[in-house]
Amino acid sequence: MSDESPEPEAQPTPVTIACGCNYTCKSPEIVPEPRYTLLGTLTLIWGVTARPKAIDFRCAKCGKTIHSARDDKTIREHIH
Repeated sequence: MSDESPEPEAQPTPVTIACGCNYTCKSPEIVPEPRYTLLGTLTLIWGVTARPKAIDFRCAKCGKTIHSARDDKTIREHIH
């Protein structure tokens, strides 16, 4: 019998999505931008409020989109 203890199981490293500037979704440099369909854009031009189809989270410095949310909760949180 061996007195060696078993090796601990390796835990996966959590993945954090960041832009090239190393900013994450919680950084103030990441700006939420609504994305509309063609019909939604036309209604905005006519002065009617439209609901975006998605919210893109984009870095204000490098311009990279690091996340795009399409769920109702996130869209409601970020529309004005």
